[in-house]
Amino acid sequence: MANRLDPNLLKKLSKRTGKAEKYLREQIAKRASRHRVSSEAYFVHWLTSKKIGAAKFRRELSPQIQGEILSLSGMSQSAAPTRNVSLRNRSAKLKIKVLTVRALQISPKAPLLSLKNIKDAKENAELYPTLFLFENSLREFIGRVLSQAHGSKWWKSKVATDVQKSVKDRMRTEKLNSWHGTRGATEIYYTDFSDLIKIFNRNAADFNPFFRNLPGGLSWITQKLKELVYSRNNIAHSAPLKKRDIDRFVIYFQDWYSQLDQLNTQIK
Repeated sequence: MANRLDPNLLKKLSKRTGKAEKYLREQIAKRASRHRVSSEAYFVHWLTSKKIGAAKFRRELSPQIQGEILSLSGMSQSAAPTRNVSLRNRSAKLKIKVLTVRALQISPKAPLLSLKNIKDAKENAELYPTLFLFENSLREFIGRVLSQAHGSKWWKSKVATDVQKSVKDRMRTEKLNSWHGTRGATEIYYTDFSDLIKIFNRNAADFNPFFRNLPGGLSWITQKLKELVYSRNNIAHSAPLKKRDIDRFVIYFQDWYSQLDQLNTQIK
């Protein structure tokens, strides 16, 4: 296990907790086993809980371990019907033939509701919290940056006409169905990844300072969003994703999530 944990990060954790490195190794192994995740995943989870930066170490981990880290953070638990089960154990979960949604037990009713539908639902349910957090934290970031730079009326002056029109149409449709709850209080909550990319690019001068030290600058985030547009739409419209698409989504969110602390310090 010594080669699996970064020694420098382990030293920092030892100093922060006041515990010996040997003790920490033993505890990481025990707790990882208890949560059915790898030692690397629990190591990152513990580092994060102690506010010790480990972005470089995280980036070098496999997609499987990235998923385990998310499960430890509690993100997948909020949507998955079975608790404390990581993406690593997806194949085991899919053997279950009943989907539980609140008190409703859902079994296959072929041909209209197949076992494959239930399996796909379980996988999308695991991933949905990641989409929710990814999209809404991006919206919050954009709203804060542009409102600070251009005032509360930034939407009308800093967003392209086609995006404004799409959002206006969505809001109009929602208003005609007033029996249903609203998506959000402001226009930004009616955008999707494609809209957010356009807002980033149109206002590059405002966003560049936040990404100048990252590879590619602003394109560090816009390129990720371009690659995730189809996956995002599949999740939102109840279409299944392939494993490689799920892994990509999780990794890109993890990259963004790891950057949030730095962005928070930059936002006034």
